[in-house]
Amino acid sequence: MLKADATTAARVAEAKVDGVTLNACQNSMVGMKLKPEDMNPVVTFVPSGAGEIVKKQHVGYSYFRP
Repeated sequence: MLKADATTAARVAEAKVDGVTLNACQNSMVGMKLKPEDMNPVVTFVPSGAGEIVKKQHVGYSYFRP
């Protein structure tokens, strides 16, 4: 979804314009053999997606799963 060549690339870019922060987990990227240049240019990177969720929860964000 966050790769530059994904079918959702245009929608991801639109979400960024609308103020959405899009983070890619570097641990997952390593596992999938992806480099930053493979990703949509609007994406930022975090070392650990799970760690980022924990940080957000500590400052008041909620995590839910539909």
